[in-house]
Amino acid sequence: MTTYEKPEIIPIKNDKIFHDLINDEDMDMVEWIVMQILGMSYEEIHGNVKVLNIRLTRKRKKERNKYVDLKIDVNGEIIIIELNCNYSGNPIRNIEYMHTALFKSYGKPNDNIYFKPVRGILVNLNWYPEKANNVKKETPGKEITLWNYPKHSKFGGYYMKIIDINLDYYANLKYDSIKKEDKLFKLLTIDNKEELESLVKDEQLLSKYHKRIIYLSNDKDYWEDMMSEEREEFFRKQNAYLNGYDAGMDKGIEQKQREMVISFYNQGVSLDIISNASNLTISEVEQIINENSKKNNSK
Repeated sequence: MTTYEKPEIIPIKNDKIFHDLINDEDMDMVEWIVMQILGMSYEEIHGNVKVLNIRLTRKRKKERNKYVDLKIDVNGEIIIIELNCNYSGNPIRNIEYMHTALFKSYGKPNDNIYFKPVRGILVNLNWYPEKANNVKKETPGKEITLWNYPKHSKFGGYYMKIIDINLDYYANLKYDSIKKEDKLFKLLTIDNKEELESLVKDEQLLSKYHKRIIYLSNDKDYWEDMMSEEREEFFRKQNAYLNGYDAGMDKGIEQKQREMVISFYNQGVSLDIISNASNLTISEVEQIINENSKKNNSK
């Protein structure tokens, strides 16, 4: 089996490590994450953020949980934050997952419970394959996409924000080059004590995180366990990404789009939102809905 040199500090390259380091036993860190993602100050966040649901803590080795990472109430707005640590991710699956979480927060459209806005923030923490240098160069450090509430809605602004992060970009930046709002993304890439100390000394809320990552980084068994299973899976996915999608994968993506369209339509989602979520035109959405209706009627 291929061996990997252990860095001084373990960089966050999969969800398991992420959940072991960031959890509900350290609410200072949770508040710090919320500050970074929402672009708010400690004074704005502290005492004004009510955690409604948290999934970050991993209790068992192979735990999989159906809940989003963070669901919070910030000054009367419900905000759902989902952080995906991956190698470029599955956009359709991630978007569908976030939409489902949003709908659950609202209830069924005919329940008439739209008392406050619900916003979803999907943060894709992306590492790219070693050979994909062109992709790395063309992908900005941070790319933000906003999907706004329909004009007729009583809520203004976005209902979903997608933040795509190129962690390879932040890994190559020195600490003194990092903007204040990007400290979280730099933190996840740090692999040496010098940079970790430089960042943590200015961020008092990271004291418990600091101790935890030092502890796990020095735990040989933990490192080897992560590398033996997760790293191999990571590189397998990287190779699939580099080789591109074959016809079978394309067919799978098309089927996933159809399933998303039908699922959202059955939940009463408007056609324009379905169109945005599935990356299809409204005509294509209508065609899928009509075909599914005919299929069901013929049974």
